[in-house]
Amino acid sequence: MKIFRITCVLVLLSLVLTVLLAIALAVHWPSHPEVAPAASSLGEELARPDRGMPTGDFGQQLARLEAAVDAQRRAGQQQSGAFAEDLRTAAIRLSMSGPLAPLTQRSLIALSRHESLRVTLFWAMPLVGWMSEPFLFPLPTDADPSSQLQRLMDARARLGIDITLDNVGDASSSPAEAAAYLAFYRRLIQAPTPDERDGPLYLSLKLSALVDDLPLALSPEGQGKRARILASLRELLSLSTNRAAASVFIRVDMEEYAYKNLTLALFRELIETSPELALDDTGQARIGVVIQAYLRDSARDLADLKAWGEAHDVRVPVRLVKGAYDDYEKALAQSEGRPSPVWNFKASTDASYDLLADYLLQHPERFDPRFATHNMTTQARVMALTAARGYRPQEIEFQMLYGMGEPIKKALVTLGHPVREYVPAGSLARGLGYAGRRFAELTNPDNALARTLQGDYSALAETPEFVGEQDRLDGQAARAALMASTGAQ
Repeated sequence: MKIFRITCVLVLLSLVLTVLLAIALAVHWPSHPEVAPAASSLGEELARPDRGMPTGDFGQQLARLEAAVDAQRRAGQQQSGAFAEDLRTAAIRLSMSGPLAPLTQRSLIALSRHESLRVTLFWAMPLVGWMSEPFLFPLPTDADPSSQLQRLMDARARLGIDITLDNVGDASSSPAEAAAYLAFYRRLIQAPTPDERDGPLYLSLKLSALVDDLPLALSPEGQGKRARILASLRELLSLSTNRAAASVFIRVDMEEYAYKNLTLALFRELIETSPELALDDTGQARIGVVIQAYLRDSARDLADLKAWGEAHDVRVPVRLVKGAYDDYEKALAQSEGRPSPVWNFKASTDASYDLLADYLLQHPERFDPRFATHNMTTQARVMALTAARGYRPQEIEFQMLYGMGEPIKKALVTLGHPVREYVPAGSLARGLGYAGRRFAELTNPDNALARTLQGDYSALAETPEFVGEQDRLDGQAARAALMASTGAQ
């Protein structure tokens, strides 16, 4: 039955593509509406003196960013001759429309998990790969990836964009999967580099994939699991110190809330016990962490990292994100009868991001921050904060996902900011579930990024503030914790 349903979906997609191809051959069908100057810029509105709000610089930054994004959208429309991309975009939209959406999602997950299905439906896999291509970068998981990697790095570098490679996929369900996950990074580090690069090779990894059964590491009996994680990280750092070309930087991703304290503890333990591997010749860390702004704990976590960095003379590399498990964390907390670890409202998460960003910028001697967000309002607020604290644009790096928000990335580059993409790489099979999530995001009419890319900036108008009684109380506590760690009264 499962194979039958998947076959039906793929056959339908094939038929739809055939029809679209016939139409497109006769009449060019652009997938993007005509780009026209916005009647009213949100940034210009916020920058008006009569607003009576302390948002002038933010409003100016947002207006600059909006104008740069509009210019990139117009340029993209003129350059694209967009036949193939229009066709692919239309196919993705149709696959996520109405009753097809849940079938498409389930089909991609099933294809990702079951090799027998991929073998049975071998004729459809090129179509699936073509539709997933904008969001996944295929790299061989059992062979030398250097030539494909070099082509990707060169292509993105021509646009002024750096990359971080992430072995796409979910948690390892067996020791064999964990071993294959580690081997992928081992091959990346040991791959010959045709050209010398100025900076290190940037990698990102998940602890839940580095070992199987990560929950065991949370228990008193989990010392062996924790030791295995540290041993794997030490191995990768050791390989990178022997690398002939540029060095390697490893970012440990933050996953579900249950693993937050474990992840931060292992990061600190690795640097404390193996500084010869975790720090470079100048004392800069070669491994970094992620802080999720949607967590109520994050202000205290940053304050603790600052104190730890002072005690060990370490400048902590922090990637600031908003967080990707909001619905899951709220549902889990409710089912377990405990308070939610995440903010109740999106506006509170945005306010938390601003608060944490300013704290990171306030302490450059202890933090090496990177700002990951697709939200132009958040980007403009970070730009305003950095300008107020005397930073130059080239000192502030923004990070976004591969295949998401291309006009925004190019706009940030034109404004002088370094931009880095997180590139989900590896086998198509491991990445299909991830691709399905990206399909859903970009075809959701309520998605802020999707609306922004159509020139609708109204989705950016919400004011970042702690709202609701509990969020306001916890927001005050977060602000107090950061002020106390700074020595402010």
